[in-house]
Amino acid sequence: MQVTTFSTTFFVPDVAASSAFYIQHFGFEVAFGNDWFVSLRHASQKDVAVGGFDLCFMLRGHPKAPSPYVDQSPAGTLLGWIVDDATAVYDAMRAAGVAMVTPLTDEAYGQRHFFCHDVDGVLIDVIERIP
Repeated sequence: MQVTTFSTTFFVPDVAASSAFYIQHFGFEVAFGNDWFVSLRHASQKDVAVGGFDLCFMLRGHPKAPSPYVDQSPAGTLLGWIVDDATAVYDAMRAAGVAMVTPLTDEAYGQRHFFCHDVDGVLIDVIERIP
């Protein structure tokens, strides 16, 4: 088996708002979208045919979701983004009004990072590898 794309889908109340957060703050672009489902791909991967990552949002309560999951929320989920400059991302997100869960912190184990939430409460760890 060859995996061509990895995707994560969150059930959300507003697919447009959820998508807009990742487009604005993390550079994703819409790969596919309609009124109840949006698939995002990072701008750096738009020419990647194999090995891509898609971040997807499905309208919570939509009948295409399997019945036991139709009303689930993404609570308890942690997404980690490795970036080249966590300080720049932190400053830009704060300037845009995103509430931070933790301040920007340098860890002894080689990370500069911070935590924030997206519009649906998903916890995000933005990480820069440092010496």
